[in-house]
Amino acid sequence: ADILLADPALDVFLTNEEPFDAVTIWLAGSDPKRSQRCQNLSSLRISSAEHYRLRVQNRGYLLASRVLRSGGWLQIVDRGEAPTEDFLREDTLTSHREQAGPAGMEVGEMNYRIYTEPPSGGVGMVASPGSSGRNPKLDQLAMTSVISRKP
Repeated sequence: ADILLADPALDVFLTNEEPFDAVTIWLAGSDPKRSQRCQNLSSLRISSAEHYRLRVQNRGYLLASRVLRSGGWLQIVDRGEAPTEDFLREDTLTSHREQAGPAGMEVGEMNYRIYTEPPSGGVGMVASPGSSGRNPKLDQLAMTSVISRKP
């Protein structure tokens, strides 16, 4: 399933299940060419890999709000600049609060783990500016996890 596309079978399945305890979205980035060449995404007018990631995350917050039980958790994990300084952590949390607000979710904790990008053979990371508009420095990368809760 692609969270950005209408999927009546998935909607029926999710509606008929008991509320979930958790929803996880891992590494929502996309090959930049996917948004340009994938016909089923063309109507969404996605302009970049960053735009795709944000749309997936926004939909993830809305979906989590719909299918989670009260007290359930949403985890969103991204790779990018390591949030080793306070202003970087706050930039990440601000972005997630902006996304969580319309869905009625509450952003809680953020953790990260430093990692090294493979030298070749995978889909390369596309850097995205944070909510401040600052372009990230990619000399130290991390997997960053933001956990939000449905009240």
